[in-house]
Amino acid sequence: MPAGPGQIIWDVAIELADQKTVGPQVEKESTILITGAKECGKSSILPMYLNQEELPKPTVALDYAFAHVGATNKMVKDIGHYWELGGGIWLVQLMEVVIKPETIQSLTLVIMVDLSKPTEIWVTIKSLLAAAKERIQAVVSQMKADKADILEQLKKKARDRFGKDHKDRDIVEPFLIPLVIIGGKYDIFQNSDPEHRKIICKTLRFLAHYHGATLQFFTIRDKSLGKRIEYLKNHHLFGNHYPKLHEVDHNKPLSVYVGHDSLQSIGHLTPGGQDSREMQNKSLVENFEFVFTKYFPQEKSADPQTAADPSQEPQFKEHDIDILKRQKDQELEQRRQRPFNTREQTVEKIYIDDF
Repeated sequence: MPAGPGQIIWDVAIELADQKTVGPQVEKESTILITGAKECGKSSILPMYLNQEELPKPTVALDYAFAHVGATNKMVKDIGHYWELGGGIWLVQLMEVVIKPETIQSLTLVIMVDLSKPTEIWVTIKSLLAAAKERIQAVVSQMKADKADILEQLKKKARDRFGKDHKDRDIVEPFLIPLVIIGGKYDIFQNSDPEHRKIICKTLRFLAHYHGATLQFFTIRDKSLGKRIEYLKNHHLFGNHYPKLHEVDHNKPLSVYVGHDSLQSIGHLTPGGQDSREMQNKSLVENFEFVFTKYFPQEKSADPQTAADPSQEPQFKEHDIDILKRQKDQELEQRRQRPFNTREQTVEKIYIDDF
């Protein structure tokens, strides 16, 4: 900037330096919470690993990163927050760190399953949806004092995402916040038994459609599928255009945007023999669960409700370590019970400029 009347170059330099010390203003903030099965590739869809050959280390508990967009010469930026929940479905209590009143209206939930392990698919989606739903209900109750219509607002947005005029609108139950289901390890899945692929694809299409989710298959070894994930993330974080590729052929990687499928197109899973009579009084979701888990009995080790805690087994006892673990468990429980506005979140911030 040129010097004004009575100014010297030093005055101008000071003025420019003062302007630069003012950080960019945030116009919009959005959040993505990535959950899913253990070792299904959740970390690989984070922006620093997407389309990279390097395989990230497994997430221990809850990892954080963020991205921002905005012209370099502007002082206003949109911020996108990424949270990845590790531990499969064992650490769902940590969802409350991310799902809270400050984020609920700009939050997208991602559930990632391992397509190569169908014996964990149903229990993974069912458990994570139930945990997220419970947390969202708690947040809504917390917000009602200041925002009495928050539940209706979320329901309206869910209906709008699915399509108010969709022929299945009175049958499905769209999730209250945007939902994305990602099928990971497609490179392994594509070589599996054709009949198994058909059953798994039909089931995932149904679960995504019924809950008002976008469905996308993915593998780190296919850059075109990595691009699809990138489009999805940019769409949910920054409102960018999302090219709605519609692919429902079980011989290809599925890509179905929310509200662009139908129960008629998906069809039903057909049980065999006497199982047909057992399905007569079941709901649509229960029918799919019944048949799918007949084909692929779900691993009890994947379900926290039925699996034993390995840390409690006698052969793993270590006196000093057990004392430290009990201490950390107590600290975690105390942290969970503290009000959100008094919590201090310690996270490793990863700056991503080229997103």
